[in-house]
Amino acid sequence: MLTRSQVDSLLGATLQQTKYSTRDGRVLTDYSHRDPLEPGVVIIGPGKDVLSNSAVNFVTACVMSGIGYWVGGW
Repeated sequence: MLTRSQVDSLLGATLQQTKYSTRDGRVLTDYSHRDPLEPGVVIIGPGKDVLSNSAVNFVTACVMSGIGYWVGGW
């Protein structure tokens, strides 16, 4: 059975792009609105820029709610 953290990690790793600022020395959030082509901004990992972190959390909650509803109906 999938856990919430496994679904969240899978979605985040594949559908969320992670940007890191070498100038600031930190991972940039969804609200940073920094251009990936800006000097000092590096894209980390293979994730595509499809979902934000908030969207990943929302989709994870929906998937886990659906699984809970399905399992609870037994």
